[in-house]
Formats: sequence, structure tokens, C-alpha cells
Amino acid sequence: MRFCSHSEPKEILLKDHLQSVGNKSREIIISKKFNEEINKEYIADVSYLIGISHDFGKYTTFFQEKLKQQMEKGDPLTFHGLISALFTFEVLKEYIKTKKLDDKKPYKFLPLFGYFVVKHHHGDLKAIEDDVKESQLFEQFKKIPEQLQDIDRNIDQIKKEYNELFQDYDIPVEDIYNRFLDKYKENINSSSDIEDAIEEINKQEYFCFHKDITNITYYLLALLLYSVLIDSDKKHAGGVREIYRKELPLDLVEKYLRKPEFKANNTSKINDIRDEIRKLVIKKTTSIPIDDKIFTITAPTGTGKTLTSLSAALILRKRITEELKLEHEPRIIYSLPFTSIIDQNYNVFDDVLQSGQISDFKENDGLYILKHHHLSEIFYKTKDIDKEDDIEESLALIESWESEIIITTFIQLFYTLIGYKNRSLKKFHNIVNSIILLDEVQNIPIKYWPVVREILIAMSNYFNCRVILITATKPLIFEEDECTELLDNHEKYFKSDELNRVVLNIDSRKKRIQEFCNDLNDWSKNSYLFVFNTIQSSLDFYGHIKKKIQTLELIFKVCYLSTNIIPKERRGRIELIKKALDDGEKIIIVSTQLIEAGVDIDCDCVYRDIGPLDSIIQVAGRCNRNKRFEVSDMYILNLIKEDEGSFTKIYDDLLIKITNDILNKYVSNKVNEKEFLKLINMYFQETKKQSYLEKRIIDSLYKLYFYDKDFSSKSKRTPISEFELIKEEHKQDIFVELDEEAIKLRESYENLKEIKDGKKRRTEWLKLKQKFYNYVISIWSRDEIKNLPFLIKDQMLYLSNKD
Repeated sequence: MRFCSHSEPKEILLKDHLQSVGNKSREIIISKKFNEEINKEYIADVSYLIGISHDFGKYTTFFQEKLKQQMEKGDPLTFHGLISALFTFEVLKEYIKTKKLDDKKPYKFLPLFGYFVVKHHHGDLKAIEDDVKESQLFEQFKKIPEQLQDIDRNIDQIKKEYNELFQDYDIPVEDIYNRFLDKYKENINSSSDIEDAIEEINKQEYFCFHKDITNITYYLLALLLYSVLIDSDKKHAGGVREIYRKELPLDLVEKYLRKPEFKANNTSKINDIRDEIRKLVIKKTTSIPIDDKIFTITAPTGTGKTLTSLSAALILRKRITEELKLEHEPRIIYSLPFTSIIDQNYNVFDDVLQSGQISDFKENDGLYILKHHHLSEIFYKTKDIDKEDDIEESLALIESWESEIIITTFIQLFYTLIGYKNRSLKKFHNIVNSIILLDEVQNIPIKYWPVVREILIAMSNYFNCRVILITATKPLIFEEDECTELLDNHEKYFKSDELNRVVLNIDSRKKRIQEFCNDLNDWSKNSYLFVFNTIQSSLDFYGHIKKKIQTLELIFKVCYLSTNIIPKERRGRIELIKKALDDGEKIIIVSTQLIEAGVDIDCDCVYRDIGPLDSIIQVAGRCNRNKRFEVSDMYILNLIKEDEGSFTKIYDDLLIKITNDILNKYVSNKVNEKEFLKLINMYFQETKKQSYLEKRIIDSLYKLYFYDKDFSSKSKRTPISEFELIKEEHKQDIFVELDEEAIKLRESYENLKEIKDGKKRRTEWLKLKQKFYNYVISIWSRDEIKNLPFLIKDQMLYLSNKD
């Protein structure tokens, strides 16, 4: 019989698919560097064996008929996940026995991990404890005996194919199959039947997670095996081409900085400080012990940390490869908190690479650099990939981070390191051995600092990653002895007169927005930035200030920025603001906290409603950034609603209390920038001491407790799925039909429902997605939007241009 694994986009023989997935899985593991506690050969073997076993259940005639559309997709007899997982367990148990690893941790538990990852290779990860519960498995088990009877009819051919797949391993196919058949061929009539059948799996789970002291390596190995399997599986099934690694010149940043146009725009004293900082970091990075894994670059805002961190990463990349004799140079993963600043940083890195005289960069830039977030374009640029025809292939390569430098968000990075979703976890293996740059890391909620610390230390200790925290506010995620500062004597830059650019003026008097606007009388500066805590307060002030400017007949552009502006318009406004500032035009910018992190603008005077101290200092980085004045003023306000309520409710009350307590110590109500480091150290010490820290997720990592459909706030445990950097509950996506292009996009979106073929409909949606989401905003669900129409029934709401 001709057994196939897939029929689309082309027919693939099942044996060829199993062989390919196994080989690729092994190849990925072999290319990695682990610490001495993890034997790479064992993990590579196990990865290969999982690869050749993961679709064993497709050897049923039921599945083959489904491929030919002769059997319904939802028929349980066509399901292959559980039967393949059970077969994988038997194969790995035999391997562990032949290698005499039965009593060696973590290897003796690898059959359990193999069972777990294969069972879920077409879905998201669940709690491993549920996969050994008879009550959870009863319905799934009902069809196993019938499937095995069906397989038995073609067993000679199947054994022949598996003998070829096992040819490099001393694993007896005949014995495994007979044992497998004996165990599961009987009809499953009760929970006790299942209990007997999976007794060995159950024992492994018990001894791994309940009897023994658990180990973070179990989590890391389970994720690695899962990631390698699902990525290899999807790429082979989708016909994704092999991507080859590239080298990056060590002097990329130096070449970029020597460009005449760069030098012409950077002649100030501030630029001399940036050069000094970069050279000191380079010197330190060149000489640190190669076994150091976690680093910080701490320097004031506007001192060139982005390019400095790239220089440090390139040096580490070269040193690690040469000194540890790696097969491939480590990938560089540059991660930021918000999508709004990804483009800006991507463009800088892209310019650096373009200046590097790399011969094939222009036609193959996807091999060198990519950006990945939910709004990024789905096009992996190489000379062989077509933008329109190969969109599924582009998506597979982008989502698995097949590039040398990846610019991405905290969401993409941490939902992989601390995640449970299939789509996110397929790139986990490409984070192994990488250099991770975390910019603006203070934006990670304090309650998650313990779990972030735990996973980053584990990735560096076991999987040879390097982590660089880039910050002006040095949050206390790590203990001082756990990381190496790459800028020695960094304190002197915070205390430097040259970098004493801003003075905070603290006004604790309560004011309503209109009253505050009425009190504004000094319009002698060219540029003003007003930052508010909520969209509503920013809109209220925007309305008042526009009227005031018109009444006073002042010549100012007034520009509004917030997340309630569609991404397309937001990007345009940021560019407009930058141009106006560069040209010296008079401009007033009204914004929410969107402006805080990484939006590279320089205003003469800044006002900000009271917020957490780290947020205040980030906004201060947009004031007199390039030292065009001796010192500029930033005002901290205490704005209230009409009903006397505060606009700070979006923040944890504790953070506001700690901020006020620290600022109230300054009886003069003035704080110079040279005191910011002292302030922020006090702030983080207090927040770490007083905040609720979510430590239960750490226990869930150790127990492979990924997801629990019955979880509630009253539960005693917290599954990994509850790790949430941005709270998404109660938010509603709205498509805003702003212009002619939006109307066309909306029509194309509505036409998707006419495409009956599911895969073709998905491909057409992927072509549309990036442009479509340029017109989408997410807002908190409220009564005001309940009457908006749906684009398609029960899907996204939309607001037409008539509204």
C-alpha cells in the first residue's frame, strides 16, 4: 500500500516525511552547544526517534482514506496523535534501555517527554499530568484497538519501512511492535483498562514530577524536543526551502559610524560621550571571561545604547564561536517592549547592515535580518522567494526566526520562553545558543521578574545563551553578583554635568485638565510634549489646548499620539513629529505613555501626569535629549477627574505610592537628572520589596503545567498560560474604515468568506493581514461600541468612515 503523510501542497510519502523530520531534528540538536549536564548525542538520538515516530498513526487506512477525502476529517479513527505518542513512548523506552540510562536523570524521563510532545504536536501544550489521567484519556483511547487492528493488516510493509528508519539504531522493531500491540489491542471498556495500559507512562510522570525533586532541565528539554519536532514537521510538510546561515562582519557598526552623513549629524559633545561609552563597552566585552552569561549596559537615555549593544553582541558572537568552537555563530535577538518602536530600531540595524559591504545583503536581506511582530510584513526576502507566491514559506521562516539578527517584541520572545502555544514554541530551538538583547526591560511587570529571571538564567546555564539588559533604569531583575556590567563606572555618566539635561519640577497640587490648560502661559519654547496616563485624559487636554492655541493665535502644530490611533496613522504622525523637530518648527505633542519607550524624539519642554518613577524617567529621556540647551524643564503633575478621581488607576496603587514617597523627599520640589540613578535605585528596591511577585508560574515550569481549562483566580496553582505581559481581557479589536484603502481592505476581508478552500482562504488572508491590521485598534470593551456592526458575523467590529 502507498502510505502518505500529506496530500497538500503536494503528496509526500509517509516514510520520506518521517525520515526527513527525524534527520532534520537530529541535525538541529547536533548544531547546538549545551552545558556538560546535557549529553548532546542522547538528545540528538531521541529527537531523531521522535521525528520518525511522530506520525506512526498515519499508517492506518483510516487516515489514508481521509487524505483522499474518502473519510470525514472529524472521525476519531483518523486521529493519529495519541497512538503515535504511545508508540513513541515504547520506542524511546527501548532506546533508554539499550543505552543503560534507566536510572540516569533527566534521560530516564525522555520517553515521557516524547509521549507528551508527540501527543500535542498538532496543538498547544497542556498539563502533562492530564495526559496520564484515565478520566482525561477515556474517550481518546476508545479507538486505539481498532486502529491497531487496522495497522496489523499492513504490518509487514510498516515493519520493513521502520527497519530502514531504525537502521542506525540497535532497536528491534519486531519486539517494540509486538509489545505495543499486546498492551493496547484489547478493547478499552473502563478507566481501569486505561490505567493498566498506561501504567509505565503514569509511573514516569509520578516519579518525574511528584516523587523526585524537579529540575528546570525537564522544562527546557520538553520545550526543545517539542520545538524541534513541530518546526521540522511543518517545514517539511510545507515544502519550505533549506536556509543557510550567514556570517556577520565584526566591524559593522564601525563602518556605519564612519559614513559621512552620520558624522555630519553627530558633532555635539553628547556624541563624544556616546563614542566614549561604546569604546568602553567594546573593550570590556573583548576581555570578559567567555563563561560570563548575563550582562547589563546601564547608561543615561540618549547615549547610544542601541548601537553600543549591537557592537557588544557582534563581539560576543565572534568570541563564542571561536573560543567554544561552535558550528554556527549565535543569532542576535533584539527585543523591545512595544511594536510602535520596532520599525525605528529595525531601520537602524538595517542601515548598519547596508553599510557593512556585505555582497549579497540586498537580495538576501531576510537571511541577515528580520523583524517579527503581529503587524510586520510577511515577506522573507531572498533571491529565491517570491513575495506573492511564497507567502506561506515566508511566514514559516519568519515565525521560526531563520535569520542572523531578529528584531522583535517582548511578547514574541517571552511567550516562547514561557509559553504553551504551538505557534510560539516552534522557534524555541532558534533561541537556544543565541545572544538576547533586552531593551527597556523595566517594562516587564514587576510581578513577573522572578519567572523572567528564572528562565533567562536557565537558558544561559543549560543552553549557552547570553543575555544583555540595556537600560537607563537598571531594574533589579537579577542580583548584582548574577550579571556583569559592561560599562564600568557607569554611575559617572548619570552624575555628569554634560548629561545633566533635565530638571524635574514636582507640582503635587491637584488640578483638573481644563484648569491645568488655563494655567499654561509660557510659550517661548519651540516644542512641548504633554504625556497623560489615559486616552480619555489625553483627548480632553488635546481638545482644550487646540482651542487655546487658536484663541491666542499661536503658531504651533498640535499633534496627537496614542494607541487609539490606527498604526498606519500613528507611524505617519511619528515621522511628522520627527521632521518638525528636526526642522525647528513650533510643535505641541499630546500623547499617552506610548511615547515613553524608545521613540527617539527631543523636545524642549515636557509635562507628564504622575506615574511610576521608571516611566517618568523614560519620558524625561525625550526632553533636551541632545543637550541643545544647558538644562530643560520637565513638570510632574497631579491631574484629577471632574469627580476628584485620579488618572493613575491604570497603574498599581503601590507603584504610585512609592513614587510619591520618593519625590516628596525633595523639599525643593526639584530633581536634577544627575540624581536620577539614585532615585531609580530607591524605587526598584522598594517595589521589589513591597510588590506581589508571581512565583507560582516558576513551579509550573518545573511541573510542565502548561494549561488548565479549569483554572480560576481561586486556584492554588497558576499554569504557564497565565503568564501575560499585557492584559488582553475585555479588549475588542475594531477595524477603522478611515480612507479609500481601508474600504478596499474591508471588502477584501469580507470576500474571504466566499473562498471555500480553507488553505487558499488562509493564504489570501495572510496576503491581506499586515495592511488590514494597519487599520485596527484594540480598545477596552464598553457600552459605546456595542452597536457597531461586525465585519463578518461574530468576528471583528468595524467603524465606517461615515462615523
